[in-house]
Amino acid sequence: AAVLPRRRAAAAVLLLLAPARALAPPRIYFDVASAGGSLGRVEVSQESFDCLPRLSENLRLIASNERSPRCTFDGARLAHSPAGPNYKWAHSFEGSGNRPAIEASLLGADASSANRNDVVGGSYYGAPLGDVDVVLTTPLAGPGAKKARFSFVRIGASPSEWKQRLLINSAVLGVAISPDADDVLARLAALGPDDAPRIASTGVVDAADDDCLVPAPEDLDDVDECLWDAAQEAAWREERFRKAEMEGNRDPARGNSGTVR
Repeated sequence: AAVLPRRRAAAAVLLLLAPARALAPPRIYFDVASAGGSLGRVEVSQESFDCLPRLSENLRLIASNERSPRCTFDGARLAHSPAGPNYKWAHSFEGSGNRPAIEASLLGADASSANRNDVVGGSYYGAPLGDVDVVLTTPLAGPGAKKARFSFVRIGASPSEWKQRLLINSAVLGVAISPDADDVLARLAALGPDDAPRIASTGVVDAADDDCLVPAPEDLDDVDECLWDAAQEAAWREERFRKAEMEGNRDPARGNSGTVR
């Protein structure tokens, strides 16, 4: 008789843990091309989606074309300056009109001391980086800051005196996970001035073919077969971002109790 309550308790615990288990970082892709044809695909895992929710959602909304045609990367030109000393290590591009998908005043709220990583000469914001080759950043100062300007940065291939110093004054939103990402960008760096490199298309990588993200253990036959599905995850993400957006709108003049609309 005690077996059934124990099973129900176990199922309840699994259900509480389901969002944490299911919510892997969103993944987006960028198909890169030039006048001569395709250069390949760079797939990025948005590793900072938890600590930089507004900046990360701004990127995801533009990449998914949910705000198209006002905000899209399709056809965006990649800054091409072969003569520049840092060109081979960083490749910048902008969404159409450099327009953010989220109110620009909200995007600066993510850059807090809790998300700062100090390096020689300055700091960058986002999840701490391990041994990675290519990251996706957005500037926090200067032209394009808190708008729709982004860069692929080849920190792995850069000289030892550069590395994470290339990330100073920026937010690191994601890490390239496609195995040939650095090769794609190396080919981009080798292009001539008339090759017109661009973002051909972007999109969101489906997290799973199956709608059920967290199935119930096989020995729990008195609970639903799926503890957490894709629809629940999408709703959780939406609610999470809504709360982050509300927090970003708090008005210090009102004791942070109200919101600015």
